Amino acid sequence: MCNLHQWILPWWGKAHPPVIQPVRTQINIDLDTIARNIWLPYNIDFIQESGDLSEKPVDLDPAAIDDPEIIKEIRLSKEIEQAQLQAEQPTVPSTLSLPTKPNVVVQLDESFDERPKLNPPIQAEGSSEIIRELILPNENILRTQGVLAQTLELAKIIEQKGTCPSIVTIAPEKDSEYADLWAIRNTLAQVSMANHTLRVSQIALRLVREQYRDHQLLVPKVLITALGHDLGKIPDFRAAGIYSMGDHPMMSAVKLQEIFKGTDLPWFNEVIEAIKSHHRTSKDPLDVLLKRADGEARQYELAATKGNLVVKPWDEWCTAPEILQLIEPRINILGRGNKWAALAMKDIVYVVPEVLLEAARHLSESKGVVDITLIRQSDYEGALRKMVAQLRDAHLLALDVGDGFYGRKFAIQTPKAGGVRRSYLVPIKIGAFSVSPGELEARKRGVLKTVSDVRPESA
Repeated sequence: MCNLHQWILPWWGKAHPPVIQPVRTQINIDLDTIARNIWLPYNIDFIQESGDLSEKPVDLDPAAIDDPEIIKEIRLSKEIEQAQLQAEQPTVPSTLSLPTKPNVVVQLDESFDERPKLNPPIQAEGSSEIIRELILPNENILRTQGVLAQTLELAKIIEQKGTCPSIVTIAPEKDSEYADLWAIRNTLAQVSMANHTLRVSQIALRLVREQYRDHQLLVPKVLITALGHDLGKIPDFRAAGIYSMGDHPMMSAVKLQEIFKGTDLPWFNEVIEAIKSHHRTSKDPLDVLLKRADGEARQYELAATKGNLVVKPWDEWCTAPEILQLIEPRINILGRGNKWAALAMKDIVYVVPEVLLEAARHLSESKGVVDITLIRQSDYEGALRKMVAQLRDAHLLALDVGDGFYGRKFAIQTPKAGGVRRSYLVPIKIGAFSVSPGELEARKRGVLKTVSDVRPESA
């Protein structure tokens, strides 16, 4: 506990001369005077809702204080002061590490800051939607990490130049998104880059709040990643020198580096790598978060543009029995080029993975559901893993395929047709289908009748 002489005497205007022996001096001051002149200036945001200021005499010697309320107030003031000092030096993680969530998590509002503003606040009037919805609520943490000015510049660029389509229209065949979203390019061309970026950023911030305990400190990194991920789609940038005809993720990364030139951010390289990789498969947490936010945004854009589609969680519209019902008519049926979708042998049906995807697409169309994992090529493996996980959970897999895998290698023995064919297949119990094994066997024609055995191969 601090010596109250150190607090009160300088304010009171008088100081006692030095003494050789400690002198016990008692000065009577009413608590109203102390509160008004000492307590409130240092605790301006503190409001005492109950308890009146009494006029009990106060002994300025700490050793003589016997009022528990006064002692409590002094201790509280020092705790608040210490907390404020700590808040001035926040710790910024360099990675999106996955912390262990505690039993109780207190979610803080990042828009609240009890410290006085040293810089003038951003004016919301006349601001863009990005500033109002994304930057203003996070102004304090952006200032603290020294990226507010650059983030505002990003918002200005997107507002002024983001009226272009949200897909590349100049040399699109050279862009990584061209193949990824080929089937829906014309629809997505109706969505502006600015609106898409806003939506991706909103979703990204929601995801980081849901997934991370210390999400406030991660907000600048995630927000800048989301705002900058599609800068390379802006025609002015693509038509200029180094950017010409390039892949938009790479161009976005280069432009963002220009905006943040001269800054020293421990996490900036992670941002650049996430932007470069957001149309590729990656296991990096920030890459995964951006890719997921981008995909969710596309789902809502498709639903809104088409008008007759909805967005639902996978498990709400796709079930294992429904998928198998769609595959059943294709078991032991030869198609063009002697190709088959599913082969029944003994007590197992071996299904080509792409056939599962086709069944899921048909099911989603029939239910009016849009799911980006069935559209975006880079998400195909993720969709297959979800379906195989459903089969595993329903105990419908005939053989273990390993966690994280959606199939395994098999050797198909065909002595009469040239030997052994190796394929990557999903093994499903024949009892999962409503057709009897005898009926399935009767369907075989041509090369299917030459199959003598199917054996799993070692990894």
